Amino acid sequence: MKTEVILPIIVYSVVAILCLVGLVARHSGKEIFTKKLLAYTLGIIAVAGGLGAIMFRVGSLVLAFYLIEALALMLGIVHVVLSRKLFSFLPTGGFWSELLLAAFAVLLIGASFSAMFGWLTPSGLPASLLVTGLVPFLIPVLVLYALYAWNAIPLKIYKKWFYPVERPVPLVELDNTLRLNFLVTKRPDAPVSNRFTVTLPADRTLDELFQFMIYSHNHEEDPEHPILYHEDNTEGTLLGWIFYRESWGGWVKTYFDPSLSLLRNGLKPEDTIIARSFSN
Repeated sequence: MKTEVILPIIVYSVVAILCLVGLVARHSGKEIFTKKLLAYTLGIIAVAGGLGAIMFRVGSLVLAFYLIEALALMLGIVHVVLSRKLFSFLPTGGFWSELLLAAFAVLLIGASFSAMFGWLTPSGLPASLLVTGLVPFLIPVLVLYALYAWNAIPLKIYKKWFYPVERPVPLVELDNTLRLNFLVTKRPDAPVSNRFTVTLPADRTLDELFQFMIYSHNHEEDPEHPILYHEDNTEGTLLGWIFYRESWGGWVKTYFDPSLSLLRNGLKPEDTIIARSFSN
């Protein structure tokens, strides 16, 4: 193999070793250098070598690049799932440990791929350009921790609503309505929510409508099991409420502004609003 093929392989390998050094600095050599890591490394080399052999047979370098991007993304997902089962240091290592391990893996893939591709190519064509297609390998780790960060937004300080005890209960006329589902916690920090299906005017604010809902439930529908909006039902500090919708299995939350109408909050028929109360 020519120098322009060998040099990138050396660079990838050296940086991969530095990633392992970073992991040792964060944990310990005993935790990092295990039989599982050796088996994982050999598996990566085998997969990457096979990938290099397959891409050699693809007639178009452009097509090969796109295929590598797609395969890198899939391998990145497999890496996130598999590495968490194999390596006990990851749960306590956090983002940087996961990123260092992912970087080690993708650099090792790049080195093995370049070696196989460069060896099979008669002209010694360097695989550096194709190796850049491996970048999507890191996307699953980055997306996972972005979702963790989003999910960690503290609910208790996000757009709280307080029951307006001094304001008369608004009159609600059922014109231009939306049928919605509410999951409401009757007590602060309750683990179980109660489901209500209601039909409400779309042009009224969530603030007004939720006040109306609480009043109707507590005084007409189920006064024996009221929705608490004070610390002790009728006395004490007012409870703070937040309103949001979950998607993607609860990973993504869309928060609603109680001062806006249902329409301006982007609500549609049969949407589910989660209303949670918190002690202050």
